[in-house]
Amino acid sequence: MGRSVWRMLKKLTRANSSVLKQLGENLGYDRDIYSTWVIAGIIFVLLSGCVNEKSIFHKNGEVIFGGQRMQQEELVARFKLASGVVELNVLDLEAIRKGVIAYLKAPDKSFHEFLAFREQFLKELEVADCVIGMDGTARIDAWILEQNADATGLILVRHPTSRTAIMYLFYANLLEVREGEWKVISFAQKRVSALR
Repeated sequence: MGRSVWRMLKKLTRANSSVLKQLGENLGYDRDIYSTWVIAGIIFVLLSGCVNEKSIFHKNGEVIFGGQRMQQEELVARFKLASGVVELNVLDLEAIRKGVIAYLKAPDKSFHEFLAFREQFLKELEVADCVIGMDGTARIDAWILEQNADATGLILVRHPTSRTAIMYLFYANLLEVREGEWKVISFAQKRVSALR
């Protein structure tokens, strides 16, 4: 894809070479240098167009969304459970991440069939960023916080990093032991088809 974009940009530059040359000469630039800057500008515009209005950029915990600045702690994920509405912020998400890491370091019997994945999951979670998007999606990198099927609790679901015909989702069923402290009560896996 990179080469096709480059070829397209070269064609655009060649098509406008007389204009670029004249403009560059008027500004006192060498045509090749000026063309390089025009190509860089076009690439910037193309890449900027790939970023939609719901994109979120993080810098020092600050979120920029549609020109609006917010601190990550201000964003909240809401879940409607049978017991009522649960609101979690990024600090709660960090507590969940720590709870899952503690579980993976000393797993119970429900995890034993997944021991081959333990080191990989630990490595992922130990360096993972906890983020809540403007749409309320709570993520710990590839792991997404969701409510379970019967809306009685929360689960942390590990989604695969790439799509294949058959994929496996891993679920950590969560329980808040006390405020700010979460633990995994069981671990499961579900096979899903990407074709559905």
